[in-house]
Amino acid sequence: MRTTVQTPVTAVGETPMVPATEPKTWTFTNCLTGLPVTITCMPGCTVDHSHEIAEPQHPEDISCYTDGPETYLPVIGAACAGGPANVRTLGFRMAVDPFSSTVALRLPHLNLEVMEEHWLEGLDPDALATVIGQLDRQVSRLRVAHAQLTAARAEYVREAM
Repeated sequence: MRTTVQTPVTAVGETPMVPATEPKTWTFTNCLTGLPVTITCMPGCTVDHSHEIAEPQHPEDISCYTDGPETYLPVIGAACAGGPANVRTLGFRMAVDPFSSTVALRLPHLNLEVMEEHWLEGLDPDALATVIGQLDRQVSRLRVAHAQLTAARAEYVREAM
């Protein structure tokens, strides 16, 4: 299990920033070879790597990341037997998996938590732009639905009186 250092949550409307800290350089023991491996974290990494330093590790288990701010929505459904549950939505983690067997994951990428424990993983900038475009179009549709709902409710109340 990884331990993360909590960073301040970005206020609504602000652009989340990668913390301006110097990347950490540290050494772990490769469990396959027994040899020490030195690594420098990605800028902004908030992972406490003390566990990886203390015990031999498989290189593919090494990951650096920083989490974005969390957003919760009250959701009902089959998994919420006791009524509405606050569920994490549209959370994200910028990550680097420096020894991944998937070469693209060795570069900074984004893992997007669409809804609690349901992820789009390994998004590069172009893939993230595609997701943002789709979400933006859906938000535009929700804005239209909001205006229609507001008008429908006003009409309903007016006729009921």
